[in-house]
Amino acid sequence: MTSGNRTLPSVTQILALTDLGPDFSRIPDSVMEKARRRGDAVHAAIELHGYGICDDVAPEIAPYLSAYEKFLVDTRHVPVVSEKEVISARWRYVGHVDRVGFQDEGRWLLDWKSSETLALQPVALQLAGYKIAWNELHPKAPVTVTAAVQLKRDGTYRLHVIDTKPVEHIFQAAVVVVHARGGFHGDDDRDRRAD
Repeated sequence: MTSGNRTLPSVTQILALTDLGPDFSRIPDSVMEKARRRGDAVHAAIELHGYGICDDVAPEIAPYLSAYEKFLVDTRHVPVVSEKEVISARWRYVGHVDRVGFQDEGRWLLDWKSSETLALQPVALQLAGYKIAWNELHPKAPVTVTAAVQLKRDGTYRLHVIDTKPVEHIFQAAVVVVHARGGFHGDDDRDRRAD
């Protein structure tokens, strides 16, 4: 993300540059690329679902969309915004929030995950980055709960409610480290993840 003359690091890039993100080093590039494509397709299907467009979903993505629909029914989640960029002017970084909506009388920030296993510590740090930026931009409409929704290939889901408060200072320290190393000069302004 470019702000003025400066390129801002993304949440995912900050975690990778400070070795706080998930360790994918032992996973072959071809497997990672397949996971990225699947994650992109699942996110696109969920976004289109929000617009009432549920046709034309690839067969390999349909179970993930079915899991998402079950999540909506089970939790009575009401979307407010989806696929929203957030920028922290204070900390100078950018993130890409999958969803903010209402659920259980609170404002929830959700991240969709389409992997079979999740490393929750990196996810907590990722959600902390998104929450900090969201709440900075929306002080009168802050997020009260953060969670990862793990959508599975068997059409089920798992809701991981994650309290980010204990790790927010770790994420903030990671941002400081990235900027202290001379700033960020990335060539990819997207907050990408293999989920």
